[in-house]
Order: sequence, then structure tokens, then C-alpha cells
Amino acid sequence: MKTVEINEQFKRKLLSRDFFDENELRKLTRAIMERNEYNSASIYKDFMIDQWLHVLLSNEKIFNDNEATAIKDKVKQLKKSILEKNSLKEAKQYQIQQAYNLFKHFIILGHPGSGKTTLSKWLVTNMAKESLQEENMLFDGTFYIKKKIPILIPIWKYVDQLKENQKEQKKTLLQFIYENPTFNSTFFNDEERNELSSFIMRSLIQGNVLIIFEGLDEVPAHADRSELMKEINTLLERGIDYDA
Repeated sequence: MKTVEINEQFKRKLLSRDFFDENELRKLTRAIMERNEYNSASIYKDFMIDQWLHVLLSNEKIFNDNEATAIKDKVKQLKKSILEKNSLKEAKQYQIQQAYNLFKHFIILGHPGSGKTTLSKWLVTNMAKESLQEENMLFDGTFYIKKKIPILIPIWKYVDQLKENQKEQKKTLLQFIYENPTFNSTFFNDEERNELSSFIMRSLIQGNVLIIFEGLDEVPAHADRSELMKEINTLLERGIDYDA
């Protein structure tokens, strides 16, 4: 409930007539329209995300340095004042390398199109490159990061398979991962798929993997998401030390 109240306070103040001056409002509107990101119902939530605002204000064709800094400071001060009023501290922000090192499990949240899938694929690609001892953007020496084998699971495919095989015995998420190592990719033959399944199972047991469940918001609304979350939690609670 507190979060809802804070969002409403931020929304009322941000969208009030006197928060941005006429020049700032005109330029912000132009920048948002150019990015095709205007949604009257959720635009205020985007302003609460520092990274989104930074990208928006980095358009040098619209904002000069002083204008961008002034807008950032206004929004930052607004967030600070609302949080202090509600006796809360601002959420700490982490670089992706820090979050990966500090937390065993974490969830990437965001509006549709905000980059959740892009970030997931970025993680998988760079961790795979590190496993192949190739140059990458994750293991750059800035932070110590334990190497893990990345496994990207489009979770909606698991839900689709359960729906297609309703009359059969329900398969666990672990079984699904084992039986679908390549998701029918044409880059692998049957022998390679079997080898990959065995490799994935060994890696899960050893604990040197990062499992990324992607696309939970793409699971149809009519599906029982609570049961799906139970299945994910069951996998996470197994006596195996792996990240997700």
C-alpha cells in the first residue's frame, strides 16, 4: 500500500502544471514522442527510473547539458522529498555485475519494451563468451564474477507444453529443461542434443549455472501463474547451489 501511495504522490507532483517550466515540458514531450514511448497511464513511472531518464535526456538535438542536468535534479529532488516524507530511503541501484555477485536470486522488472529480454540475452551472450574464453562486456575486470554456464529458459514454452500434454503426467520444470536443451534449434543434431542434455544436468548438479527464466509476463493470463511460480520455487529450493 505504501508503494501505491508513493507512486500517486510522485505522479501528482510530476504531472502538475508548475513542476516543469514551459520550455522543459515542450522538450520533454518532443523527446518522448521521438522515442515512441508515450503512455499517459504509465509515463510517470518511467521518470522514476534513473536509467530511462538518462537515456531520454541524452538526446543532444533536444537538450543541452544544463537543461538535462536541471531536469535530472528536479526529478531527483522530488523522489528524495517524497521518500523522506514517507520515512523511506531511496532504493539502492546496482550495476548488473554487482547484482549478479551480491544476490543469489533476482527478478528483472519493467514495462513491456523496457529491455528485460534484451538484458537477459546480454547476460547469456556475455557469460557464454566468457565460458569460451572470448572477450566480453560482463567479465571486464571491474568486479570479480564467478563464472557460470548460462541457461535461458523461455518460461512460456514450458507452459505451452503443459497445455498441449494435459492428459499426460505433468512434467516438472527440471524435466523440461533436461528434455529441451536446444528448443528444436536446427543447429544441433540428435546426438548433440543428447550430449547437451547430459551436460546441462551435470552442470545443474554441480551448481555452476545461471538459470534465466524469461518471459513470465508473456504467459497467457488464463494460465495459473501461481502454480508456475510454485514450480519455479521448487526448482530453486532443491539442494543444489545454482543461481537464477
